[in-house]
Amino acid sequence: MSLAFDDGYVSQYSLAFQRGLQPRGLHGSFYIITGLTRPDTGKMTWSQLSGLYNKGNDVGGHTVNHIDLTSSSYTLARKTAEVCDNFQSLKQHGLDPFSFNYPDGTYDATTERIVQSCGFRTARADGGLGTAGVYAESIPPKDLYATRTIYNAGGAAPLTLAWLKDSVTAAAQHGGGWVTFVFHQICSKAYDPANYGLCLNRRLSWAPIELANFNTFLDWLQKAGRPGGAPAGTVVRTLRQVITAGRK
Repeated sequence: MSLAFDDGYVSQYSLAFQRGLQPRGLHGSFYIITGLTRPDTGKMTWSQLSGLYNKGNDVGGHTVNHIDLTSSSYTLARKTAEVCDNFQSLKQHGLDPFSFNYPDGTYDATTERIVQSCGFRTARADGGLGTAGVYAESIPPKDLYATRTIYNAGGAAPLTLAWLKDSVTAAAQHGGGWVTFVFHQICSKAYDPANYGLCLNRRLSWAPIELANFNTFLDWLQKAGRPGGAPAGTVVRTLRQVITAGRK
């Protein structure tokens, strides 16, 4: 299974990475809006992104300005620049971008071609798993430029520990496969009290998760196959690791 983090929020670095993934030796895939890599935006800086990458995490693309790549309001040239400039910015900072995530999960055949032509070797959609009897993505994926993730039926509400566990368990009970979860803001009253209220505000934050629940989920995953842990055989891999292993 994989852990994906969208939009480059600084809480993904200070909480999810520093207080969750890194202490456990786990890695995630972070999708970055390169036009917002400044401290005043609440997003990660280039220095923090380099720190993530140098510790074994993936850093992928999410456009320059988070525009809808399927919208008729933008020309083909603008859409292409949003993706290609995003790729080049990441590459110029030594981050070797491998995968891309479509803003708001919207894509079509044209956007898939753009993403591929700009140099990304795979792309991620939002949703497609956990509904209609589809519990996991195949390896290799059904569509390399629209790999599916677990559908979040809760909308903007905070993600729950029960939902995370149930999604992994359901996939294991239906033949296994690749399960990807998408995270946005990480909230902690203990470690980030100044932003806690805003983090959990449904009008300002999309599907956040409490750090305590996130870390409990990670601990559960690491206990796979043991009492009180995830189903046997559950492992955490970045999207890059899953895709490259599936090509062998």
